[in-house]
Amino acid sequence: MEIARERLAQAEAFFIHKEYANAGLEAYEAMAQAARVPLYATLVDPFTSEQAIWEFENVFVRSGRLNSEWLGFAEKAEAEKKAEGTEARAQSLIAFAKKVLAEAERLHTEIMQTTSQK
Repeated sequence: MEIARERLAQAEAFFIHKEYANAGLEAYEAMAQAARVPLYATLVDPFTSEQAIWEFENVFVRSGRLNSEWLGFAEKAEAEKKAEGTEARAQSLIAFAKKVLAEAERLHTEIMQTTSQK
């Protein structure tokens, strides 16, 4: 999760310096790193960023471990990544990444607690 937090901090730094395209890309990578944390506890992680985001939705959203508001997460993340690098888009993507990091951390804790109880 530390790498995800570092990528998110870098995204916020790019945003402050008005480098919105770079801010958006770093926020996307922060989401991918966060998605890998619970995935790694569930699967082996040989994923690219795009695959990690897609698998996060597949494994945790479509299985019902996350509520329906997360449906389309991978598609939304990919669309945001490809959108023009504007201030509003970068700000939106950073906020989205923060939400993903929090949810991935919660899932990882839940998975680790379940695993340790077995």
